[in-house]
Amino acid sequence: MKNIDISKFKISDDAGNILTYLLQKYDSFFITKKELAKELGVSYSSIDNFIFRKYGVPDYKKLGTSKNSKILFNLIDVAVFMADKTEVQDD
Repeated sequence: MKNIDISKFKISDDAGNILTYLLQKYDSFFITKKELAKELGVSYSSIDNFIFRKYGVPDYKKLGTSKNSKILFNLIDVAVFMADKTEVQDD
C-alpha cells in the first residue's frame, strides 16, 4: 500500500503504531471478521457473538441487509480499539 501519513488521523501514538502495522499487513483499509478474529486472538464465532451482543468489537459496516451480509472493519477503528484494549510496550 502507498505510504499513508497517519499523522493526519487524530489517534494516539499506540493506535498509530498498530495502524501502520495493520496497513502493511493487509494492504487495505478494511478487514473481515476472520481477519479481525486473528488479530484479536479469538475465534470467528466469538466475533459473531460480540457483534450480536453489541460489544467487544470495533465499529463495523454491514454490506447489505440480510442476516448473512458481509461485515467489514475499518483499520483505523480496529487500531484505536486495539490500542484502547491492550498495553503496548516500548522497547
